[in-house]
Amino acid sequence: HLAYTLGASKYIALLNDHKVPSRDGHPIAAILESEVAGLSGNLAHRELLDQAAEACRAGIPRVHLLDGKMRGVLVEELFSEEGVGTMVHTDSYREIRPLKEEDIPELLSMIARSVVDSKLVDRNYEDIAAKIDDYYVLTLDDSIVGCVAVYPYPEHRSAELGCLYIKHRHEGRGYGRTLCEFARKKAEEMGVDFIFALSQSAVHYFRDRMHYAEFSRDSLPPERLRALELSGRKSGVFGLRLKDNN
Repeated sequence: HLAYTLGASKYIALLNDHKVPSRDGHPIAAILESEVAGLSGNLAHRELLDQAAEACRAGIPRVHLLDGKMRGVLVEELFSEEGVGTMVHTDSYREIRPLKEEDIPELLSMIARSVVDSKLVDRNYEDIAAKIDDYYVLTLDDSIVGCVAVYPYPEHRSAELGCLYIKHRHEGRGYGRTLCEFARKKAEEMGVDFIFALSQSAVHYFRDRMHYAEFSRDSLPPERLRALELSGRKSGVFGLRLKDNN
């Protein structure tokens, strides 16, 4: 009540007895207030999440739940991108937005390692700038931590999910799934019937975690098939029939 009366933008709770919320044994770094009620899995200290969400609904944009016995926890929470506790929030702490031209150097630097490892197709500044409207970035507090592209093939009622990448230190937090679901929704907005991804290193991710079916290369738009064959890459084709999922 005091925080709300003061018009506070953050409420920070330093908790005793290591009571930071977790799901299935993993810390919950950040979650929207609107997502708390539907959160499933083996949750520890669910009551704290509910109380934090209630505080958000009362008008406090961010509520931080921190282990008060952890040394330096306040500094780590406030001055690192991901933090070390749980943040329940209502504002735009995490958002997916279109790529801006000034973001391109950072994007190229971010994906450079995966390009070297042949996990992503090599791209240069001009390649991305020419299709900038197809690229989106995931940001945490305005810092870019991931990206995805949605390339349309309207004449074939298809779209390609490409350039999916999450910074290494942000992996394992569900951001890849968030970007894939965003790409699917974008494809649906385009009115296409089929979204596909090409990969030779993320087979298990698309097939087993995102439940994309495996397709033959003949299912690709002809121009995309030609580009794939010219590249010499042995990528598999994974996709979703969107009409079957609506």
